[in-house]
Amino acid sequence: MVAYFQAAGAPVPVDLAGAQVRALTEGQLYWILSNALGFMPPYSRLVNSEERWLLVHYIQSIAGR
Repeated sequence: MVAYFQAAGAPVPVDLAGAQVRALTEGQLYWILSNALGFMPPYSRLVNSEERWLLVHYIQSIAGR
């Protein structure tokens, strides 16, 4: 999958199960979802606060936390 993004000249998505994501706190994940980081858009206007916390917990479950 990485090769697909590289061939298209697009940034490679972060591995949600990787060490980089596992190292983030709940608060850091929530901030990233709310305010954006890198090429992702901010979700604060699209997803309410409760739903963003649900996303934080979902991402943590993918990361094995």
